[in-house]
Amino acid sequence: MSSIQFTDVQLTNLYLLQAIRLGIAQDRVSTCHKFGMDAAQAEYLGAMNQEEVWSFVAHLGQST
Repeated sequence: MSSIQFTDVQLTNLYLLQAIRLGIAQDRVSTCHKFGMDAAQAEYLGAMNQEEVWSFVAHLGQST
């Protein structure tokens, strides 16, 4: 397990990305529509493993 300390903004981004990934796994079309994603974005996010998502959030920093 990683020892990265996320800020509140980063945690919000992490939780949102995890929710989107779960939505993609359950109902790709509806999730894409809800979050304004195209098929390529859904495929990219859905293919990421948990460590890649953590790294992505860490590199985003304080951006929302």
